[in-house]
Amino acid sequence: MGMNGVEIAMNGRIRYQVVDSHRNLSARRAWALAMFFAEVKGLAAEETEQQVRFCDWYEKEHAVKWFEVVASEGGEIVGYLRCLRNPEDAREWFVGDVHVRKAAWRRGIATRMYEKVFREIAEYDAAERVIASVHPQNKASIRLHEKCGFQDTGKPCEFPTFFFDPAETAFEKWIYQYLPVPDVKGAVDRLLPLWTEAKSGTDKGKHGPKAIESGAKNKKNGTKTDGSGSKDGRGKLEDSVIEAGLRKDLEHVIKDAAKGKCTLEAIWCGNRLVGFRYGEGVSITEYFQK
Repeated sequence: MGMNGVEIAMNGRIRYQVVDSHRNLSARRAWALAMFFAEVKGLAAEETEQQVRFCDWYEKEHAVKWFEVVASEGGEIVGYLRCLRNPEDAREWFVGDVHVRKAAWRRGIATRMYEKVFREIAEYDAAERVIASVHPQNKASIRLHEKCGFQDTGKPCEFPTFFFDPAETAFEKWIYQYLPVPDVKGAVDRLLPLWTEAKSGTDKGKHGPKAIESGAKNKKNGTKTDGSGSKDGRGKLEDSVIEAGLRKDLEHVIKDAAKGKCTLEAIWCGNRLVGFRYGEGVSITEYFQK
């Protein structure tokens, strides 16, 4: 962001401006935005001015983080969307008022505006998911959101103080960040539970079975239980041996990744560690905790 909370990027002839507060809009830009809404929404000028003022009021009233992406060409606004954080849950963000002038359709403008949104949201550590309210008859909007990685939840969209068309459903996209696993103390302990799940096949994960082949035995093999379901001494010993083997295996992989012999990335959703991505040669495996 620049000194005034504004970031500007160019893509071909389109200028994309990310404003980190609706209240930073100049009077001239606010008027241009009102005229843009009048065209794309088919509203009277007075109604669109009220909508622009509502944006200012909502941000001020709820002290909520808010930013907008404005696409322009030749000084004329051709695309717009706004994104705001849930004032009651910092993990959730809502995107609304996604519009592109008809004359600028099919140029990828809406997709690029969404790319800006995802990049901005990723800067906030707590961010986990983005939601949008989509009408089932708006096929273009459905295609856009599916292209951008959203999925239809089939449930009504809910957001504090907002009212939605009952026919609309919430589309959601989870925000994942892939970060290299450092060869530092504590990294093994943090990742070991997920590594164990993947190796043993005790959890199917998000994308189905993702167990990685391992020299260690599956935890289920050779483990006996008594009538109460608790493990006998032999079973506990075998589990201990298996865990030690998995720990050593993970330590080895982390060291190899640090040397560039393979890749190992932790997958984060907000502040939650939810999986990992392991790659060796052309083979890459992603594992998500269920």
